[in-house]
Amino acid sequence: MKRILNRKSLSEQVAEALGEDIRDGRLKLGQMLSENQIATDLGVSRTPVREAFSHLEFQGLLVTKPQSGTFVFSPSQEDIKEIFEIRSCLELQGLQSSLKASEKTFSVALHSICEEMDSAFNAGDEDKYAKLDHRFHESFVLFSGNRLLASVYNPISLKLRALANNNLLIKMLDEVSHSEHLQIAQNFGHKQFFEVKTLMTQHLARFEGVLDQYQMSDPI
Repeated sequence: MKRILNRKSLSEQVAEALGEDIRDGRLKLGQMLSENQIATDLGVSRTPVREAFSHLEFQGLLVTKPQSGTFVFSPSQEDIKEIFEIRSCLELQGLQSSLKASEKTFSVALHSICEEMDSAFNAGDEDKYAKLDHRFHESFVLFSGNRLLASVYNPISLKLRALANNNLLIKMLDEVSHSEHLQIAQNFGHKQFFEVKTLMTQHLARFEGVLDQYQMSDPI
């Protein structure tokens, strides 16, 4: 866990640091958190940690149980299904908005990401591929130009990456999924936007069909 050095907006920095630790799997799903320990680790007082806890709880990344404490979220199978459903809605809306806001820039970014994904796929580098997969999907929201959409998507993205880093998602190096990424970028470059939307819808729906592969613990 990295220490906090910049004292500006301290609670936001603490929330960001904790969010990154949840996202990257350093804080495990269902893990109990201690205000005192985190304050010590980050070199801050308990007040910004408490405020950060409230912020992350609002985002659904932390859960507080009376008389028990504060825990990293631990989703049920139904929770994960809902996460994927919301993700699909947000990314498809992001795609629609990106076509209007930054079509050319978005197309260049997609192709760049897919080139890196192709290299990682061929090299069998699953960790790198997983990070690029998230960049690919996040780009549909980031290039939309809609800050509210991005702010709603961010905690969903963090949850998805946390699930992946806790080994709760399907194998990333999937040939069909990889092929869909490349086709989406290629069709976007050719301005075949109807095909892009169709492929993106199919691509997102595939993940909802594998939820029974997850081995989930009881939710917090």
